[in-house]
This record gives sequence, structure tokens and C-alpha cells, in this order.
Amino acid sequence: MPKTQYVKQAEVVILTADERLGQVLAAEAALCGAACVIGTDAQAISQDEWARARVAIVDLDGKLGGSIPEQVRVLGLCRDPEALSMRARRTAHLLFRRPVLMQDLRRELSVLLDEKQAVAHVSVSRKSAMLQLQKESKCVLMGNRQISLSDKEFTVLSCLIEKGGQGLSKGELADLLDAGESNEGQVYICHLRKKLEHAFGLRLIRTVRNWGYRYEGS
Repeated sequence: MPKTQYVKQAEVVILTADERLGQVLAAEAALCGAACVIGTDAQAISQDEWARARVAIVDLDGKLGGSIPEQVRVLGLCRDPEALSMRARRTAHLLFRRPVLMQDLRRELSVLLDEKQAVAHVSVSRKSAMLQLQKESKCVLMGNRQISLSDKEFTVLSCLIEKGGQGLSKGELADLLDAGESNEGQVYICHLRKKLEHAFGLRLIRTVRNWGYRYEGS
């Protein structure tokens, strides 16, 4: 499928070898007010186009060539998440199982395109939030949403959940990461908060003043 550019200032990149799927996704992006560019893989998109992009919608059932810039948020689509390679799983910030309800995809796309928009699109309280952690893939799931974490992010979140109401002190966090006197622990807490809030609409990690952090899901 040849690359199709809708306008020069494209905010959404669509990567798929399925031409029909690409056109459907482009129509959904247009409903969100976003211009898009379609390519068969990451290598088909120019550096200038990546520089303008904010979100990529990626068909993970196909072969993904090239790499997607870190600053671009990725919505992944696949028929069987368990059959994906580790690289493919960790490419996606959010993973949707196909067939996906387009209104769900459009909702997530709208939130990512408007970072200032409130993330109250998930109608669930912190206390009822049930996260599932997959140790091998370093993925976190809640309902039909999934995000991938780095090794250290996954370690920190796992420890916070295990500690529960007891919480994790700044000293314990530094020891966990072998961070010494650096602020590495606070950096990973910040990364985790952003990822969890973007994906699930919930602020699940609370700062305990002058002490440390506590996980507030169930």
C-alpha cells in the first residue's frame, strides 16, 4: 500500500499493510479533528512527518519495520495479544484486541491528542481499580486496556502494590533501584504516574509527605 498523506501537518501516523483498515482508521482520526499519514511500517514515514506526529496507530499483526520515536504515543491493534512478540508488545502504550469498537479507539485517540483534556473518561474509582501485572512481558492490564513498562518501572509498581497501605519509603525506593543519593526513584514514580493516568484515567500512586509513596488501587 503506498503512503497516503492527507495534509502536511499530520498529527496521527497509521502503520498497516491492510489498505482497508488504514482508510477506516484515517476516518476515525478525522472524526477527532486530526490529520493523518498512512504507511506500511515506520520506515515509510519521513523524519519530518515523525517530528510532527503525536500519536501512532499500529497494526501489530503485521511486520513492523523501523522504530517509532519515543515521544509518539502508540495505540496498538492485534487479534491475539498473547501471540505477539516481546518487541511488538512493548511498542504499544495502549493495546486493543481486534475487532475493536471504534468508539473506544476514538475516545483514547481524542485524549492523547488533547493532553489538557481531563482524563475522567474511565468511570472507575481508585479503590476499585484492579490492575493485572504480567511479569514476563512487563505489561499492566485493566479491563481492555494495556500498557507496557520498562523493567524498573515494573519493579517499582510491583513493589508498591505488594506493600499496599504500608507504602514504600524514599529510602526503600532508592535501595530497590540501587539509586544511591540520586533522584532516580522520584523519576520512575513520575513516569509511572503519567503512564497509569494516561491509560486508565486514574492517579493510583499517592505521595506521603516527607516520607515516600503509597499505591491506592485495590
